[in-house]
Amino acid sequence: MPSHRTHNARQAPGGFTLIELVVVVAILSLMVGTAIPLFGGALGKLRATSAIDEVLMTLRLANQKSVFQQARQEFVIDFRRDKNRYWIEFLQPGKRAKKLRWAPDQVRALKRDFEFIQVYFPDQDETNRRRQARISFFPDGTSKDCYIFLGKSVGSGGRDYDPLYVIEVRGSDGRVRLLEGEEKEEYEGYL
Repeated sequence: MPSHRTHNARQAPGGFTLIELVVVVAILSLMVGTAIPLFGGALGKLRATSAIDEVLMTLRLANQKSVFQQARQEFVIDFRRDKNRYWIEFLQPGKRAKKLRWAPDQVRALKRDFEFIQVYFPDQDETNRRRQARISFFPDGTSKDCYIFLGKSVGSGGRDYDPLYVIEVRGSDGRVRLLEGEEKEEYEGYL
């Protein structure tokens, strides 16, 4: 007996309806719309962390070079015009003289809108924010005590910074670290 298949006139189609596609596109656009601001904030924070890490690494390099080369190294911050430049200086013979002169290593610039705000030297109770600030690292591993303030200016007055970072350079052992939490808040009053 031949097998008879019955065909149902109402078989489900193999595709999607227009309404289903519109709903899926609407859901995807909502997801993308909420993810973009979150991604932008994370990207900004990553850029800030990168800029601060580069400054910390250069400060630590100056300390290490002073010990290994048994010669004083200077971490220099240039507050003029660009406000964002910094470098390590060391003594080397001059081009036409036997006298030692300070020569800059690679000159670097802070990323994006970040700037050096000021450097505070607690032993002299002095704040430096003009021309250049010099932080000395000595062959015995010590340095000048200081606090370096960096930030991203918000507003037209240039007095508000978000985020604000404070880097401590401890003189007794040349330790360089980023202050956070209550320690950072303690030094924010020096701005």
